[in-house]
Amino acid sequence: FSRPEVKNSERTAFLLNSMFSVRESITRQKALESHGRGMLALDALIDMQGARLAAARWDKSGEEIKRSVTEALTQLTDLRAKWQAKDPAGLEPLYAVTTVDESGRRLWKVDEWLTGGELRELIEAKRVTTEGEGAKIKFWLKPGPGETARREIVGGVDAALWERDLLTEARDDNTARITLHDVFEKHEFAAVSLNGREVEGISYQDAMVIAAGGKAFSFARGKDGYGLHPAQHPLQALWDDPSGTVMILYRGEKDYSRDRFPTFESLKDHIERLKRSGDEDEAAKFVRLEAGPDGIAKMIGFAKEFQARSRTMGWTSVKLQTYGVAVNPDGHPSETFLTKDEFDLFHKALATSQEDYAGKRSDAIRAYALKEAAEQRRDVEKPKLDGETVRFNAVRSA
Repeated sequence: FSRPEVKNSERTAFLLNSMFSVRESITRQKALESHGRGMLALDALIDMQGARLAAARWDKSGEEIKRSVTEALTQLTDLRAKWQAKDPAGLEPLYAVTTVDESGRRLWKVDEWLTGGELRELIEAKRVTTEGEGAKIKFWLKPGPGETARREIVGGVDAALWERDLLTEARDDNTARITLHDVFEKHEFAAVSLNGREVEGISYQDAMVIAAGGKAFSFARGKDGYGLHPAQHPLQALWDDPSGTVMILYRGEKDYSRDRFPTFESLKDHIERLKRSGDEDEAAKFVRLEAGPDGIAKMIGFAKEFQARSRTMGWTSVKLQTYGVAVNPDGHPSETFLTKDEFDLFHKALATSQEDYAGKRSDAIRAYALKEAAEQRRDVEKPKLDGETVRFNAVRSA
């Protein structure tokens, strides 16, 4: 817009503004200066989700698709509002790595930025040393090969709050474990609030009723290739690998399809939106199911019972749908016969198998004897044939 051909032509300026809004450009520049490039990326994602929603409406897509796009758009819009309000919730704090001079004074030249997770990885890899303790603790990055300068890792208020939250979470987790131990003394399972502060005993039968009623959501404890915890079938989780599964029970009246929460992260985002909207009671109806020793034993017993029942039903089905069954010495089926003709043919072949075997064995012995006799004749005749060959060659040479 600062070019002469635009400044001197009102029509050109209006035309250019219709394609590239000056107001939006100024807004983006302000967002860049206030919040960094992350805000611009977030705006681009919001525009993309808005376009997807418009396309879904134009294409008359199903309600499930439109609801999914709308939820993603709402999540991104809420996140932008948080960033604009300078609310650090959901953002990982940053630590600055700065060089210090010989007197220990910080030069405040930021060599690199570290997230809280990256700092913990460096600490675990023993690449960070500490000095002091408590509020006066300092973190120092060990120098690499060929480096001589000392570099300090400095965190701000957001980093301190993040560390405090981690310690609080660890404390709450320890408290929840103690409470769980007491609950498991009397109950097979425990329904734990997602913040870990409320624990209630629950029986295996009640858990199965909730799971069978479609109000249980299970997710893998391990992350997939995208860093998310994918959904699993609740009954499969209860029977197969309870230790590798996070089971969430919903004890409310609404109907939630399991397809609505393809990952644990999507369910947690839904709960957070309920809280932000003021519906704390509905959010509290989602609880985590934990299995105690008796609960795990119950699941193992039920799995074995289910396996035996399935085998019995399978045998019954085989007996009802076939004429006969042949079993091997181990008791496992080896042949099934759908009709009497198949059974009679197999029985006849089995009855004559000994005679057929004896006849073929006799033929094999006779063939072996003829082979041995032929080889003996060959050995006897070979010297004579060799002599005839020598005489023949001598006569032909003469």
